[in-house]
Amino acid sequence: MEKGQLLIAVPTKDHPQYIAYYLSEVMPDAKRYHVDVCIYDSSAGNATKDIVEEKVSQGYGNLSYRKMPEELQFWEKVKGIYVGSGYEYVWLCGDGIIVMLDKYIDVIVQEMEKKRDMIVFSSLLDGKEECIGMEITDPLVLMENCWGGLGIWGSSIVRGDLFQSGEWDRYEKDYRSFIHLGAYFEKFAAEELNAVYIHNSFLKLNPFKKASTWVTGKKVLEVMEDYTKIVEMLPERYSPVKWEYAKDVIATYLGLERLWVLRWDGNLDAALVWKHRALFRKWKISLRKVMFIVLCPRKIADLMCTIYGSKYILHLH
Repeated sequence: MEKGQLLIAVPTKDHPQYIAYYLSEVMPDAKRYHVDVCIYDSSAGNATKDIVEEKVSQGYGNLSYRKMPEELQFWEKVKGIYVGSGYEYVWLCGDGIIVMLDKYIDVIVQEMEKKRDMIVFSSLLDGKEECIGMEITDPLVLMENCWGGLGIWGSSIVRGDLFQSGEWDRYEKDYRSFIHLGAYFEKFAAEELNAVYIHNSFLKLNPFKKASTWVTGKKVLEVMEDYTKIVEMLPERYSPVKWEYAKDVIATYLGLERLWVLRWDGNLDAALVWKHRALFRKWKISLRKVMFIVLCPRKIADLMCTIYGSKYILHLH
């Protein structure tokens, strides 16, 4: 791969352990294949910067660091990645996942040569057979196959010139927590799509990341509100199917088993249920059942999580 073709962009905040492990896993292959990596850091201290600079001093000239304001929301970091990067392609990745560059570099190069708008990987195989190179030109087919997976940072590589500054400012205002998801589908609703779907698991989990920041920050219901607004605001072209596909994501985060987890980890209490009651009504989730879970002691929630085996880790951002 030639210089300036592909950038792996990793937004992060106060996660030096994550970044240290991430770089140790990704940088050898990135250097071997001439892929650039940039860490977009809004941390309070300099620990992450020091880790990056130490790695650069070890000979990783393809690694760079960009300091960002601490007060930025995570979705506000994305514009500098998707608009005006100067790269032919950009790969937005979370610090909680490790992309398996060595496994897919040949496929990535082949698809970039075909001038794809987007290269999409599956995060989970879901019992389906693996496939390489399912071409997609219809955004409804993209939604059918990739809607849930595209919410994960790291599941897609996109053209570096796909988005312009003005349109991205509007996306940032409208779509917030899932800005890239809303931007993709709004963009492709009006333009010809040249995408490829690679149904293989492209990632490994970073063992140092225990949960997403919006989980530890008690913002799961707030993020699900943002998700609902994204679905509502998508162009008319998606209206026949968008709510049906969106249900799968809601079931993942607000299904019965997950509600017990939210009670256990502090993301579900009476005040939060009242504040987001419209969210539960929108998705036809019984408030009576939700309140029953809320009124149970957290020790009971812990037991229920163990029974369900549902204390899984969320690594989306």
